[in-house]
Amino acid sequence: MVPDTYDVAERAEAVQNVLTRATDPEWDYQVYFRVDFARNPAIMWHGIDDWCQQKYMQSLPLIRLITGDESNREVEQSWLEAALKQIGPDGLNYFPRYPFEGGDWLEFLDDPTAEHYASSLVTYIAAFAVQQLLQPNDLWLRYMRRQVDAMTSLAVDEGDWAYLPFRFYSYEGPRHKQGGIPLGGQATHAVGFLLQGLGLCYRIAGYEPAGELARKLCYFLKDHAYVFDAEGRFLPDTPPVDLPAGALPLADAGDVISSHFHSRTACLLNMLEYALPANDYVLLEFIKKSFEWARRQGEQTLVAFSTPNTSAEYAEEWHLGYFPERLFATNHEEAETCEVADMIGIGLKLSATGVGDYWDDVDQWIRNQFAENQLMDTGWLHEFVASCPPRDEPLDELTTDEDVIERNRGAFAGWALPNAWMGEEPHYRKQIMHCCTANGARAIYYIWEHILHHESGKLRVNLLLNRVSQWADIASHIPYQGQVDIRIKQPVDLQVRIPGWAALKQVRCTVSGNDRPIRFDGRYLQVGRVQPGDSVTVSFPIAETKKLLEIEKHIYNVVIRGADVVKIDPPGVLGPFYQRAHYRTGQTCWRKVARFVPSKIVQW
Repeated sequence: MVPDTYDVAERAEAVQNVLTRATDPEWDYQVYFRVDFARNPAIMWHGIDDWCQQKYMQSLPLIRLITGDESNREVEQSWLEAALKQIGPDGLNYFPRYPFEGGDWLEFLDDPTAEHYASSLVTYIAAFAVQQLLQPNDLWLRYMRRQVDAMTSLAVDEGDWAYLPFRFYSYEGPRHKQGGIPLGGQATHAVGFLLQGLGLCYRIAGYEPAGELARKLCYFLKDHAYVFDAEGRFLPDTPPVDLPAGALPLADAGDVISSHFHSRTACLLNMLEYALPANDYVLLEFIKKSFEWARRQGEQTLVAFSTPNTSAEYAEEWHLGYFPERLFATNHEEAETCEVADMIGIGLKLSATGVGDYWDDVDQWIRNQFAENQLMDTGWLHEFVASCPPRDEPLDELTTDEDVIERNRGAFAGWALPNAWMGEEPHYRKQIMHCCTANGARAIYYIWEHILHHESGKLRVNLLLNRVSQWADIASHIPYQGQVDIRIKQPVDLQVRIPGWAALKQVRCTVSGNDRPIRFDGRYLQVGRVQPGDSVTVSFPIAETKKLLEIEKHIYNVVIRGADVVKIDPPGVLGPFYQRAHYRTGQTCWRKVARFVPSKIVQW
């Protein structure tokens, strides 16, 4: 029996459903990237963005570490077999041309008549890295190094920095490096997504060429790509016309003043994969500065409205984790889960390594926008789809309408509002982009991994969320009550971080019913030595506060209990958020669960 609060294991079980089932068994379980619910019946279809399957390939094995659920193993097996078949003798992996038909991407193909293409957008280095951590084998190391060498052969080396042209290369076609320096949104695609795999290969395989290429690409993004300014602030997707000749605007990059949030945060998160193991303090300081700027770009707490003689006043605080898909856009922007997941990952990694302290920020984002963005209840969605006019047109081989809603239970919203999973007005998108599901799944593992840290007999609890482990089991009553129970399973020196909204002077700690002296190191309660069978209870008062938030050009009244939003006004309609009246009773609700403790944990 555990408190019925945010439960990372429950969320992992749900996302495993969509990772394994929203796939196409007729096409080697290739993912359906797009889902459209504004149809009756709802549909999923294949397209150019199916290349995001590489993100699924790293996320699903990590999710299985949390759930212990071995069902549908044939999905990963098919993915890996298909990936190995895609890799040519040159180390590049070639994917079919079918999604490019009739698209704006044709201008980037070196041979529009070819059947298969390779690009820096699609590598399996990260997917092979997680396999190497889970089941070490020289096969994974060889393929990781081959893919790194292939990317190095495509790179243009400028000394202290390097870049890859934004091109799609045909099999056995020319490997020219024409096309100019990719800038703005184009640079984030040509370079940003590749960095994660390079950094992992450097850390896990100890492959120096991977680290060297990662370093040069990081400094390209930092200083030369028109992605960030010197202070780490995000620049628009489309560079001004007076930048170096040869740069091509990325197709569908948005208007000239907007900046795609996820493209920038993905770069920052992936830059960390090199900067942390390399101890590159210049990069770490830049990433930290950019992250701190980015976290201020979501909602703002409004203190006073503007008047004819004064400007609006805002408090320096944030709670929801609502980050708009595009910054600087003139219209209302929804929250793409990708950027919420990125911000959680960056905050966790910087905090865990001591580069910064963002535990409270991340805790707020997890409990609110990230939690609500995951599709856990499908009842309202069945009703919405049934209300749409029936569509009788035949489906092609790229499309399916088979059990679409339930196959996508556990997915993450592509375009959420502050108060609902999707907007009811016609101009709001009622679809899923499964990059959000893949990045959301990876963030679930980041959260699970960082709830607690164990090293040299010391157990540090960083986030007061439900979690089981080989050292201790954590049961969090928050936000019903300001209480967390920890059942000890191995002898440890225990430290528990008290959230920023709780008063340290009011913290109480008991071990098996006996009071423990209260000592702190920063916000970490020093519980001290505990033994197997001990039951530790840490408690403190919890209260509700009311906030007036300005989120993407709209005003919302919210009630926050601890760090959890328990009410929002105006309320949402389609998949309404923050239906949390039960949290306000002060009495913990319980549920019965089965738990799994893995024998191996990987650092991701």
